[in-house]
Amino acid sequence: MKLLSIVVVLIALFVAAFFLATGSERAPQGVSPAVPALLQDSEAGAEPASLEPSSPPLAESAEANRSELRSVGSPETDEEEAPPFDGPIARVVGSIVDQEGAPISATRVQLVGYRWPEGVEVPELRRLGWESFSGTSTGYETKTDEQGQFTVEAPFGDKAGYELRAAASRFHDSVRIRFGRDGEQPVVEGTVDVGEIRLAASGSIFGTVSSVRGEPIAEAVMGTGPERSTTYGHGSLSRADGSFVIPHARVGTYMVMARAEGYVSELAEDVTVKLGEDTGPIDLILKDASKLEARVVDEAGQPIEGVRFWGWPKSSGRGAGARSKADGSVVIYLPQDEPYTMQATHPDYEQWGVEHDKTRLFEPNTQLGTITLKQLPPIRFSAVDEANGEELTAFGIIIARDEGSESESSGTTFYSHPSVKEHPGGVLEKSAQPGRDACVAYAPGFLMKRVDVRPTEESVRAGEPAQTLRLSRGAGIKGRLIWEGEPVPAVPIEVMPGSKYRDQFTPDKQTSFTIKAGPDGRFETTGINSRVKVRLTARRPGSKTPLLVFLEPLKTGEVHDLGDLEFQEGGEIVGRVLLPPGLDPGGITVFRGDWREDRNTTTDSEGVFRFDAVPPGEVTLGQRGRPEVIEGGGSAKAVVTAGEVTSVEFDLRDQAMIDIELELRLDNAAMSGGSVTLLGEELPSGSSFVLTGRRSQVKLGDVGEGGVVRARTRPMEAAFVQVRLPHGASLEHVGAPLEIKYGPPFRASVTFEASTLVLELGESIELPEEGSLNVMCSGPTNQLGSGSFVGLPIVGGAIDPSMAPWATSENGEITVRGLRPGEWTVEVSAVKKGAPRVETELPSGATRYGPKAIFRVTQKLTLPKNGTQRMRVDS
Repeated sequence: MKLLSIVVVLIALFVAAFFLATGSERAPQGVSPAVPALLQDSEAGAEPASLEPSSPPLAESAEANRSELRSVGSPETDEEEAPPFDGPIARVVGSIVDQEGAPISATRVQLVGYRWPEGVEVPELRRLGWESFSGTSTGYETKTDEQGQFTVEAPFGDKAGYELRAAASRFHDSVRIRFGRDGEQPVVEGTVDVGEIRLAASGSIFGTVSSVRGEPIAEAVMGTGPERSTTYGHGSLSRADGSFVIPHARVGTYMVMARAEGYVSELAEDVTVKLGEDTGPIDLILKDASKLEARVVDEAGQPIEGVRFWGWPKSSGRGAGARSKADGSVVIYLPQDEPYTMQATHPDYEQWGVEHDKTRLFEPNTQLGTITLKQLPPIRFSAVDEANGEELTAFGIIIARDEGSESESSGTTFYSHPSVKEHPGGVLEKSAQPGRDACVAYAPGFLMKRVDVRPTEESVRAGEPAQTLRLSRGAGIKGRLIWEGEPVPAVPIEVMPGSKYRDQFTPDKQTSFTIKAGPDGRFETTGINSRVKVRLTARRPGSKTPLLVFLEPLKTGEVHDLGDLEFQEGGEIVGRVLLPPGLDPGGITVFRGDWREDRNTTTDSEGVFRFDAVPPGEVTLGQRGRPEVIEGGGSAKAVVTAGEVTSVEFDLRDQAMIDIELELRLDNAAMSGGSVTLLGEELPSGSSFVLTGRRSQVKLGDVGEGGVVRARTRPMEAAFVQVRLPHGASLEHVGAPLEIKYGPPFRASVTFEASTLVLELGESIELPEEGSLNVMCSGPTNQLGSGSFVGLPIVGGAIDPSMAPWATSENGEITVRGLRPGEWTVEVSAVKKGAPRVETELPSGATRYGPKAIFRVTQKLTLPKNGTQRMRVDS
């Protein structure tokens, strides 16, 4: 027995020695032994090594990066070294700290390039834990030292483009800085100091992805978000064994989603992530995806390679698509098991189908057969200055397929500036469909223009279709950049169109462009839309404080002289977030300006936040909220003075989230079905984005069993409950508004009044086999939010049974329940599936554009409260 004990001890010692020798990882504090090995940190503050695929060792210092710049071996072979890069070097420096301001060492920092100078080969980078794409990036990497500081270098050139990425442990947020975009400073030759980067505390999610057969699924794209069609920025990829970790996950309760080629996407709801904790395991099982198959050929029957198929699900969510192979075959896997629209496009061929036409849906596992595409003739496009007819050789064109005036599609895509290239002879050839396609053209210094594709009749008769695009210069600006009275040369200036509501500037990034000051600091440009406001952003080399200039709409055809624009020293904002007692104010993201531009910081455990290098003037602050704690919204103002610290309190006590439970009753019974929204006070008018009289809205969710809806919401002094019924009509509760205050869970029972309309179909009325029956109740003023609109799907010549009990058809009558009581003009119409769109003149004199109706009957009626009204429908 004693001998057996000795043997057991020796075996235990051997196993321990083996794990120590192989660098076994220990679970971090607070993680149970059941947590899988892929979650165990190899060292404090470091990204778990098993989060990412293996790769060669990384250079961990600026000096090592610099040696790689001088001589980079080919990734394919080591027989021949790449030529050394002897050009200028860009150096990015900064520091990484946590939300309390403490330095984070061993943070991976990457300077990723999306454009590189000629004559340099750049090493590939290991993915960071939060990246959810399977492709590779190129660039240079380092790690922060014990003080959280880093220096990373890369070759510099006029056309080089970079972004900075950094990721600490999975319990801190990650960061991405896009240099030269979104108002950020560009990378320049020499040193760019990004200052202190503060990473919020976060959590982590782990689990597995497998098929219904139990097979692990590798490289499944993992994401998080409040709903299927809306995602947060962080995700990851599953590993070869199907395991995954989503690091840097924001705190709160939300969905975790997985999608992979050939499978239906799946999600786990109500996953709660806590600070500094691993949440899981979240095990997702993906079903084999349904698919659409087709073969695409030209008019001669030859297969066409590279045709892009794309469509969207009947409900909402993720689109699906693929490109045809060399034999013309294509298989489109559907990530959602429901009917999809489908469209096929190729630059040289006529389009098939319409991407957003939900009147034409294809059931899963449908064989689309052989699709024949007609080849389009090339059209010779040229561009000239509209003012003087001068020919332009540098311009860009995008063909907006099926978006011309003769198209049957109702969708319109908003385009960024087309890529500009030099075209010898001033001619660019592209295939297009005259009338059915639109053309988007842009040249530097000119306004982007969208017109129908319309080659001249003379060119068509000559067999060489051609179209000349006349571009306007719009409004212009000029000025000079100075610092302490001296010109600042060669500084990029971002020209950002946008809109300004109150003190908030909302940028239109799609139509922004960048110009550059000359050697004397002077700049001049045209091509500015005179109907919008404009923001100019420039950064002086060596300074983190941007120069911001806001311009009111300019006059077309004139160049506005801004004079001397002087760079100023920045100020600092130190603020504190106020929450109700007992709520943790740490980890709240506060932004300044517009939330889309990522000028963010994070509160520490005391609710304190800081912004440095802030341009002088009034600044608007906002916050993104923190699930389960506070709702996003609210604002605070700070007036910044150059070289000084401005203190501000951000009062969010009215944004604190509380639990709410509502019982919804209709006709003295529990309501069945519908989605619930709280309607608050009216929002201010005067904005192009907010209609007069519109009310603030908070979505609570769907009506559950027993007519109950449970959710979390912010306090509201006077709230009405609105329920949108399955057939589209909305009802608002009767009685006094709800006063929802922060504190214990709020519970209430609310009652709704509704009317029932019975449509007596005359002998002349015949419903289509497939289509929709529409019932619209409108008041005398067509006031927003009044009346009801009901859209009822028709299947087999009758109302779809899925609409019961809210709408039924029987014995030549259609009963519609849940309409808003009142005196209305009631219009009943029927539309056949796939009906052409036409213009209809309304009695008010307005024009309505929509599908052609089989019949349309209008009558003035009073719909009684909790009663029934009848209406004869006959032609």
